[in-house]
Amino acid sequence: MILRRGKMRLDKDVLCLLSDEARRLGLPVDRVLNEMVRRALAPHATAVEPTPYRTIPHKARLGAGFDPMEFNSLADELEDDARLRHL
Repeated sequence: MILRRGKMRLDKDVLCLLSDEARRLGLPVDRVLNEMVRRALAPHATAVEPTPYRTIPHKARLGAGFDPMEFNSLADELEDDARLRHL
């Protein structure tokens, strides 16, 4: 339903900007104006609040036999094997 209440006056510069935007979007001026007014008057209604990212920390321990200083050695061995296979 469209409710009309008299006439609305726009400044020439506003009408010019509105017409340019409607032309750019390929939409009628009244549709562009309605959408702009909706966004301006209800900014929080259209914005979607992101859900905060949460992590659950836990204690982690190295298993027996793992040496933290040797973690990169496996990556080095795999890289060496890949280079040898490539040759």
